[in-house]
Amino acid sequence: MRRGRRRRAGRRLRTDVVAAAAGPGRPAVAGPTGDAAGDVRWLELATDPGLSGLAVADDGALWAVAERTHAAYRITLDGDRVAAVAPHPIAGIPAGVDAEAIEALAGGRLLLGTEGHDAGVAALWLAAPDATGDGLSATVLLELDAARLGIAIDDNAGVEGVCGDDHVVAAAIETVEVAGGRRLAPVVVQRLDTPGARPAPVVHRIALTTTTGKLSAIDCRAADDGGLDVVAIERHFEVSRLIGFHLPPAATAAPIEPTLVRDLVDVNAGRNFEGLARLRDGRVALIVDNQWKTIDGPSQLVLLAAP
Repeated sequence: MRRGRRRRAGRRLRTDVVAAAAGPGRPAVAGPTGDAAGDVRWLELATDPGLSGLAVADDGALWAVAERTHAAYRITLDGDRVAAVAPHPIAGIPAGVDAEAIEALAGGRLLLGTEGHDAGVAALWLAAPDATGDGLSATVLLELDAARLGIAIDDNAGVEGVCGDDHVVAAAIETVEVAGGRRLAPVVVQRLDTPGARPAPVVHRIALTTTTGKLSAIDCRAADDGGLDVVAIERHFEVSRLIGFHLPPAATAAPIEPTLVRDLVDVNAGRNFEGLARLRDGRVALIVDNQWKTIDGPSQLVLLAAP
């Protein structure tokens, strides 16, 4: 993500912390913490800084990824508490490339989205368990450049969100296009299940709902028409909101108009939400990226009541 050092004053959270068990060699885990009243729960995660992306695996576990250290974290919840956090190092992603997005696929594989410190670099990666079972080995699935997207990728503004399954995946791009007086966010859809040669990706344009926002995370589910129903985070300092939209199977001439699901300005208090997942019980989980902290504190997982 394109990071700033600006700080915003936020309300001080209570720190009523209960320690959770951690396995041998695993980081200690704390939570819940903060204001547990209402429909928001704050859970602290003892991980590398700069978590980004969030996904739910078939077994119900959550996955997030550390941007700079290239480690994926498997997070197990027990109701409103964190039961365990297990790190899994990722080999294959070069230095200077940040892991910004994650989706859990079948067979323990992970789909990763990356951006580069240099302009023009963005890609999707497949990470599979290595022979040890504790690490992951990543290889490029799809390179996303100006020729594919129709827009040049800014430095530190590549793939910020990924979602999908073994049949079709989507990637949200942080770089924004301005056209017709509107801010448009590219979202790339790539089918993986077609026989023969893989088809070209479809690029959609999402009309953002604010004058400064960018897409920072997405969660999607298959729709009856073969497209995807998506919930996304639009954010930028003072902006923090959940939006929803539908991606049809084919590209559309006009930008896709999203709907506002929930404004998160009363929740974020200066935090940078960079991961999003809908849990099986209907709640929404968010990951707070504390890299270049906009508010002091550790990595956090936020649980919201179903919108």
